[in-house]
Amino acid sequence: MKEDNKDMMKAGTKIGAVAGMILFVAFGLVPGAYLGSYAALAVLAALTGGPVEPTLIMRALIVVGALVGVGVSAVIGIVGGAIGGTALGYTAEALFGHKKAGEPIKEEGAR
Repeated sequence: MKEDNKDMMKAGTKIGAVAGMILFVAFGLVPGAYLGSYAALAVLAALTGGPVEPTLIMRALIVVGALVGVGVSAVIGIVGGAIGGTALGYTAEALFGHKKAGEPIKEEGAR
């Protein structure tokens, strides 16, 4: 694949990453925090062997769990969007090609 033809795939990657970030902010921020804090609470309950007391350390660990949940959700959204954008860019390049105006079309087998 020529270097000129890779521009469409690179643009698709960037557009997909931005779309993934927008979708993360719209739909993934709150669920990521909720599920991350719930998972941290479940792990802490298993480690302590019972209900979690609301001490400062436990609250801090639950906040850290919420931040980890938001981070994982962001990574999944942005990387997933970039992969989807790359796939769409590759498909568009394969279907439509990226020829400059006035450039003659050459066949692969012709000399």
